[in-house]
Amino acid sequence: MKLHLYGTSPYLPDSAYLSADELSHQSGGNTGNLMFCHAVSRMTGAGPESMPWGASLDGLDPSADLLVLPLANQLGAHVDLGALADKMARPKIPMVGIGLGAQGPIHGVDAAAIPQGTWKWLRVILERSVDGKPNVALRGEETLRVIEAQGLADGCVVTGCPSNFLNPSATLGREISRRRANSVKRIAVPAGNPFLLQHSLLEQSLRSLVESTNGTYVCQHPIDMLRLAKIEYKTIERSIFSRYRSYIHPELDDDGFLDWFRSHAYAYASVPEWIATMARHDMVIGTRIHGVMAGIQAGIPSVCLCIDSRTKELCQTMAIPYADANDYREGISIDAIQEILDNWDGRQYDDNRRMLGHRLASFLRENRIEPRGALQALLGTRFSGNSLEGSAASEGSHQLSTTSSAGRYHAIFSAAALAVDVVNPSVLSFGCADGYELNDLATKHFHHGRVVGCDIDLDAQRIANICNAQPARVKIIGADPDLLAAHGPYDVIVAMAVLCRWPETRSMEDISECYPFSGFEEQLRELIELLVPGGVLCVYNSNYRVVDSSLMAQLEVVNNPELIPTSQAVRLFHPSGQPRADNISDGFVFRKVPRPGSGAGTRAL
Repeated sequence: MKLHLYGTSPYLPDSAYLSADELSHQSGGNTGNLMFCHAVSRMTGAGPESMPWGASLDGLDPSADLLVLPLANQLGAHVDLGALADKMARPKIPMVGIGLGAQGPIHGVDAAAIPQGTWKWLRVILERSVDGKPNVALRGEETLRVIEAQGLADGCVVTGCPSNFLNPSATLGREISRRRANSVKRIAVPAGNPFLLQHSLLEQSLRSLVESTNGTYVCQHPIDMLRLAKIEYKTIERSIFSRYRSYIHPELDDDGFLDWFRSHAYAYASVPEWIATMARHDMVIGTRIHGVMAGIQAGIPSVCLCIDSRTKELCQTMAIPYADANDYREGISIDAIQEILDNWDGRQYDDNRRMLGHRLASFLRENRIEPRGALQALLGTRFSGNSLEGSAASEGSHQLSTTSSAGRYHAIFSAAALAVDVVNPSVLSFGCADGYELNDLATKHFHHGRVVGCDIDLDAQRIANICNAQPARVKIIGADPDLLAAHGPYDVIVAMAVLCRWPETRSMEDISECYPFSGFEEQLRELIELLVPGGVLCVYNSNYRVVDSSLMAQLEVVNNPELIPTSQAVRLFHPSGQPRADNISDGFVFRKVPRPGSGAGTRAL
């Protein structure tokens, strides 16, 4: 389907010549909108040119076109989208919304205050799912709670803000943590809202940090803040100008205030330039979430001072450093900011970001959008095409995901441990992803011997090494066949959610081209060759059943009905590529028969 960006365009080709008023208008009233709109465009391939909100959809084809909507905090008492709902209702073009949030006071959102027109607008979007799958990605659980009260939660998925996926590094949080130890020489501050007078002393302390470090005061909103940044002060009403000066720098006279803005303030109209400039600072702190995200995506220690439920929800969902702005009404110091950062866990951010990224990628694929850009790079690809160079397995691509979770395969690993009668077994995790599986194998199931994890994705390997709980016994390597053989043979091999393409194959009626049985079987052959006679092989969440392979002549099914499940989450297919009627298999755990040609069978534990 052809993708169309519907909403604010992240690309402003004439931004150098735009007045403050034009910049505000083209960025949807806040240049921070460019951050998430740019992210949506990059991860979907839609745009960068866009159809503006309210544009006619009459020229689009419901069977060939798909609208991609970069969303923001549209759920709130501040806006009624009923008129927009009417414009979007006809014709019935498929839609995907990314980044919807609810906005309210810091203590939460009043769902009853959201206009009925806005709920109508959301229903219009939800009713236009491509295949009846969830088609609105949300900023956080608070937004989901508000939507759930209207009975609309089934069409939504929590993924955080798309701006969280502009940097392709899978270890971004740890990189930020390492920079935390450096001296702070230059600070950037996303400018606050001069109409929140209770935060005037806080804003002045932040301005002072910019001033003392020759930093940058980033102006996004309101319109008069942009006018000051672009030195268009003659268009600002006198009373408004005085309010801004009192809020930001009351010690200066009018000329001094304008000189200060000339020296320190800037309004960005290009997201790449914004992020690149933040990378020249040592710290970013302020009350604007997307100004802070520019720092995070630049790999800079950054803190958001939350002023409402919207910013707090985003910070909690994405696990970025934050504090309640009300706790610092009298001002904030570098030491206080460092204390906030000291209590932040970069590793937790990376794990959470990867989890959200996989959730977002699955959401996009279910809506017929293949993830692109930094999101695709962040998640990586493994065991694809040329992954096993010189191997016939390259005939088909295996699983693209590189994430797992603790305890995910406890029952099957327990069955494998019981089936092995070796005191110090050698265990291979084929497709170890980000390390959870390795830690489970080494600390919960195989307490002695060695565990080898292999993955083609370099970021996954780095994360697995960082998370390695048993470095003396666990080794992470690449997926090169020679490396695998050099560390073998193995008493146990596990391939969990690897020999498949998921979720791409979820709705397919023929996967013979996407993921042919021949590729599955050849990879299975290579794994069996790495296994010692009598060794145990676990294959689970694959697209094909091992028992349908001719290689069963070398295997027997290990039967332990109390531990080993009979079905799986990943959809199963016949060797022809056609879907099976159910996801039931006659075996997930196997033993390599000691002598070739002894035949297949079943052995009870």
